[in-house]
Amino acid sequence: MVNDFEKKKKRYQEIERVCREEWCISATTDVSKQTQYDSYISNIYKLLISNESRNEIFYYLWCLETEQMGLIGDATRIEGFIEKLSGIFSDPLMNRIKLKLIDLAQVFLDVIQKRISFEEASNWAFKMMDMDESGSLEFDRNENRSKIFEGLSFLSGVDLQTDPETYLHTMYNVEMKFKFLFEKFR
Repeated sequence: MVNDFEKKKKRYQEIERVCREEWCISATTDVSKQTQYDSYISNIYKLLISNESRNEIFYYLWCLETEQMGLIGDATRIEGFIEKLSGIFSDPLMNRIKLKLIDLAQVFLDVIQKRISFEEASNWAFKMMDMDESGSLEFDRNENRSKIFEGLSFLSGVDLQTDPETYLHTMYNVEMKFKFLFEKFR
């Protein structure tokens, strides 16, 4: 019979393997880089065992790639990587997201600062609405759900076009909606 320590060790090793094969951490002989990579793996393991939401894990990986490692972030690749990690734990909680106003505000800011496209913001909003319909989306009881859904509704249509060259919404519309929804974040 496998004891708790062995289960944890096996999960850690599996996370380490997935990180090295599927993510941007590669094998290196540079001891300082290896120590740095090991700390990333350790932090990913801690996020997973503490049942952090996919959003929290995504944000950690995004910041790690773009700020610590100096790479260009790739949201689709990170989502795929998180999917592989969630398979290690096969815990239904791993597939739940706790959506907060600050998460929504960050997506608006990412659009305004041109870190993501209108299409990426729309895809994210639709994904959140689909997760809500399937019961996989959680909200903090202190959050204003109607404000969250107003923002999601806006973002889900932000990529609509009047013709192949012109979006229905302008950047000005996005900025005004952000100011309306998130006055406290200014």
